[in-house]
Amino acid sequence: MENMNKEVLEDVFLNVRKAYRLLFEYQSKVLNLAKYIGNYFSYNYQGGWPLFSNPAPNSGKGYLDNWAWDWLNMYAYAFHFGQKSMEKDNIKDNITFEMQIYSDTGFYDIDPPAEHNQKIKTETFKNEEESKTKLVLVASSCGWEKDKLYGNFNSRQSTYEIKTDKLNMCAKAYNLEDFIDEENTNEQLKDFAKFCAKKGIKIKD
Repeated sequence: MENMNKEVLEDVFLNVRKAYRLLFEYQSKVLNLAKYIGNYFSYNYQGGWPLFSNPAPNSGKGYLDNWAWDWLNMYAYAFHFGQKSMEKDNIKDNITFEMQIYSDTGFYDIDPPAEHNQKIKTETFKNEEESKTKLVLVASSCGWEKDKLYGNFNSRQSTYEIKTDKLNMCAKAYNLEDFIDEENTNEQLKDFAKFCAKKGIKIKD
């Protein structure tokens, strides 16, 4: 915002005020959706963490040299619902579940894949019209190894799977607009349950 005159800055700050109010409404929708999805699959929320930046500074900590992204954690965020015991074919298994939100896939869609320092070079992101807002549902049996999944996301790929002798982990990405209302949300969640079943994971009774 360098080299702008006062009149231009006034217009910019008007858009900033509008953007913050829109972000409040957007993030409220995401939080309500996370609650609904957790209840649908009978999981309790266990906490979360940002996938793109560091956690927002709090409790008197943090540095002014932190990236501005560190104050905008829901650019990409993981809502972790922990695990619960499920029974399939008379065998009990601990199934872990997580919901991830990617508010803007612009960084993740850079081709070739972006370097870490490009996160603060928004001009290199895929443009807003070509980028997406994605919700990713993740389930795992036989453990949880988040580092094997995180960082591999882009909006061109809709499903992910990690299967080894010790781990069975799968994920499926949806456009957030597909969760516009309860009926459509239930359709996506039923689809995810079927997807998990095909991968040998029982996510819902």
